[in-house]
Amino acid sequence: LGHVKLNDVDLPEPLLARAREGEPLALEAFYRACARPAYTLARRIVGPAAADDVVQDAFLDAFRGLPAFDGRAPLGAWFRAVVVRRCLMHLRSPWRRARERLDDWLDAVESRAHAPAAGEGLD
Repeated sequence: LGHVKLNDVDLPEPLLARAREGEPLALEAFYRACARPAYTLARRIVGPAAADDVVQDAFLDAFRGLPAFDGRAPLGAWFRAVVVRRCLMHLRSPWRRARERLDDWLDAVESRAHAPAAGEGLD
């Protein structure tokens, strides 16, 4: 089983039409077709810790946006843009930046706690 890229994902038009209408089985088919490549992409951009949440948010955005999907771009390419947009939103979020600063500060504190005290180990 080869690796499927999100750009290559497509659904037959009748199934896509049903997904646009919000039919649960059609939305499930969309999810099944896109979940693995979407997660792979998100993991590369935001890392494994955030990928699940980002992909979940991307699917919610896509389910809401499917009725307006006009088919000018392939479905997979459209959803790829949704996933990338969600990844960028995650990377720019103030909460994430504050958490990184806190993690950096905690790492620095931990490093100092494990470093030898001045004059220690000079025997």
